Amino acid sequence: MRRRGRGGLPARRPEAGSATVLVLGLASVLTAIAVLLTALGGISVARHRAAVAADLAVLSAAARSLEGEGAACAFASQIAAAQGARLVACAFVGGLEDTVEVTVLVRPGGRAGVLGEVSADARAGPASG
Repeated sequence: MRRRGRGGLPARRPEAGSATVLVLGLASVLTAIAVLLTALGGISVARHRAAVAADLAVLSAAARSLEGEGAACAFASQIAAAQGARLVACAFVGGLEDTVEVTVLVRPGGRAGVLGEVSADARAGPASG
């Protein structure tokens, strides 16, 4: 014979609903992992964007080296800005005929941007070896 609760309905067992709590907990953990992976993906994309912007900026500075260091670095800054980066360092090492070095910063998009900026360095100059 079955136990009856109020109104003739079957009595509830103490573990009733525990699967719902377990599924909600698992869904919360999976959501947190997805958010973390999305942020890491955004940082990775920003790092690649910074590398490309640094490469383009250093090549543009090297191409304009005959115009002087100031003009070449100003042009490199414009190229970096067009790529969504900020040029923070531009230097000619060994004179205008030698090596150009640049550093750029890119802020990741989305919520990953609150973590800071990623940087990339690039050099352009004659092949050595």
